Amino acid sequence: MMPNWYNVYGLQTNVPEQTGRVHSFFNVTLPMLKPVTAFVAVTVMVGTAQILKEPMLLTKGGPGEATLSVAMFIYREAFTRQQLGYGAAAGVVMFVLVFVIGRAANGVFGVGREK
Repeated sequence: MMPNWYNVYGLQTNVPEQTGRVHSFFNVTLPMLKPVTAFVAVTVMVGTAQILKEPMLLTKGGPGEATLSVAMFIYREAFTRQQLGYGAAAGVVMFVLVFVIGRAANGVFGVGREK
């Protein structure tokens, strides 16, 4: 008989010992991974929104504007074209979008809610 690893590590599962592997995967393992999955999804999304060095060093946003990222657009507008207000406004819009999408992801994954 396979040991119940949730009890070995001190985690309370409230699942009977005789449940199947598929049942325990969907009803125990996946709910325990929700906070980790939400954290990774939001962290990757924020990192993707902030990518600046790679496209700037490799292609400088070209050909055309095919590899232009949001952070590179903000940098170009604020410091290359000297339109600081436009760059700052684009930065605020990027912050609001990342914040809203992050909150939506946390809502979808159910992080921070007590049952």
